Amino acid sequence: RPLIILGESHSLSPANLYFEFNGKLKKGKNAFIAGIKMYNLVYPDASYYTNCLIEHIKTLPINCDILICIGEIDTRPNEGIWKVHLEKNKDLNEIIEDTVHGYINFLCINLKDKYLNSVTIQGVPAPGYTLEGDKDPGDKSGFLEMIKKVNYRLKDVALEKGWNFLDVYNATVNSEGVSNLKWHIDDYHLSPLFYHEADKWLIKPKVQAKPTTIDFSNYKTVSLSKPS
Repeated sequence: RPLIILGESHSLSPANLYFEFNGKLKKGKNAFIAGIKMYNLVYPDASYYTNCLIEHIKTLPINCDILICIGEIDTRPNEGIWKVHLEKNKDLNEIIEDTVHGYINFLCINLKDKYLNSVTIQGVPAPGYTLEGDKDPGDKSGFLEMIKKVNYRLKDVALEKGWNFLDVYNATVNSEGVSNLKWHIDDYHLSPLFYHEADKWLIKPKVQAKPTTIDFSNYKTVSLSKPS
């Protein structure tokens, strides 16, 4: 069975790959939405991005596994959570909580009636770009701590829902809080090679959410032929 990968450009790296995921051989099948952010799902009214994601969710096959790759754009130095924190002087922890909870709650609402085998939330990789020029956040240590906190909250909230969490942050971060350069293919994105090691970074909840699957073995075959 395929692994359906919903998200922005970070969903492209595992597309069409065969790799072990959650203990099973999967083929990545991409459901791409250019530029989608967690923010778009926190305030979803009349959002192009929201409508695109909902349309993809409608087409999910029965009993499928999904991986959701959304959030890295929200954690860049010149947009998203950090920019709102600086420009509106809002408490950083409050923005993180509102963004992560709004994102996960949107997914819960829109996935609750789907027959899914598993849901995995992918975290945000450590930045592969240098924090200079237009990517200088000002308070560099505060910015890097923000990325760390976003990942911790994504992990905690996903596990609370009984979902899996793919910890790309700890897979990519070095002792200084930036990329260890092992898995990045450019300043932002992971190499497809990472996904061949992804199971090592997959965190599962202590209590798994019950898969909302249909067991077709319980259904009887009904003849549609006319009685003689």
